[in-house]
Amino acid sequence: MASTMTSRERIMTVIGGGIPDRVPIAPFIQQEFMSDYFKRGNTDRLIDACTAAEELGFDLITKQNQAMTPYFLRKNYPNWEVDEKRVVDNGMHYKITTIETPVKTLKQVEGAPYDKKIQEGIHYVTTEFMLSNQEDFEIFAEYMPPPDEVHRQEVIEQGKFARNFIGERGINAPWTVGGVFNLVCEFVNIQNIIMDALIDREYYEAYMNLFTDIVAFDSECFAESDYDVVGMQGNMANGSLLSESYFRENVLPYELRAFSPVHESGKPLLFHNCGSARNLLPAYKDLGLSIYETLAAPPEGDTDILEAKKLFSDTPVILCGTFDQVNFLKKGSSKEIYDKAAEIMRKGKTGGKYIFAASDYIERNTPLENVKAMLSGALSQAAY
Repeated sequence: MASTMTSRERIMTVIGGGIPDRVPIAPFIQQEFMSDYFKRGNTDRLIDACTAAEELGFDLITKQNQAMTPYFLRKNYPNWEVDEKRVVDNGMHYKITTIETPVKTLKQVEGAPYDKKIQEGIHYVTTEFMLSNQEDFEIFAEYMPPPDEVHRQEVIEQGKFARNFIGERGINAPWTVGGVFNLVCEFVNIQNIIMDALIDREYYEAYMNLFTDIVAFDSECFAESDYDVVGMQGNMANGSLLSESYFRENVLPYELRAFSPVHESGKPLLFHNCGSARNLLPAYKDLGLSIYETLAAPPEGDTDILEAKKLFSDTPVILCGTFDQVNFLKKGSSKEIYDKAAEIMRKGKTGGKYIFAASDYIERNTPLENVKAMLSGALSQAAY
């Protein structure tokens, strides 16, 4: 199939509301896939991803994560001494973060199964939350450093480098610190968050407003950068946990305020939920998105691609995703994978505004021949 556009032109045409030479095929890749592909532990979400895209022939949307750690955990400030230790113990990799304030030492512990083949991009689960009660939060809020202009310059410099490096191979859509609800979930137990909104509203609003300001500052930095798209994670406030009415009342207002610098800049916003979302999709229409991913289908999610296409048909939102990379891509035969990718592409390209991808990042131990079969199957039906 002859291509008349570069990958960058193809993706940007879709984001701009046009119809390109074919549907972009942009699988979500990061350290898990690249550690297998390049057979080494240290890989880079920009540099190595560009190489993988060139060799395998797909359109690249990079997901750099340099800025996912909030500025206030990156260095010391007056009355705010940060320390981070990483230890391996009994098959687990732990990250232990402490903040020393004049009043109290705040501590967070996160753990993940240890895998010597992956040294970066580890997905931790919090086992001890830094803000376990209101007293901890009040100390945290009192000594929180003001927005750091060094962080702004770092984002701007990283954006310049990324834009120059990727060239015509695709676009950059790096992660920020996350959507507000996602960021709060890193420091407060999600069960407490959900209940606080209902039974302790004043406390809930206090920490949600503080973290909204943090995300808004981060959004402002990315809006000023040369990055093509700003990526926001919204998977914690998912449809398995929250109703649409709860989301609209207790999550949406904060996200809108935090995203406003991106909206005002005109830069595209990508919003990510890799789990259940069917009941929340009507609310997502009000988030001011440019791209929504990942349309996760059962069993990992509950979204039907045709239903989602119909729901968003009266909006300029581009939909991205659907292919099951957790189970099917790992275990299906090459023929089954090829056929399924072709089927999804036929559904997704109807009416335009679609980017083919999996329902999240391609995982470790995914056979390379299966990845190639998915790409080939999608390409077979990519023409409009």
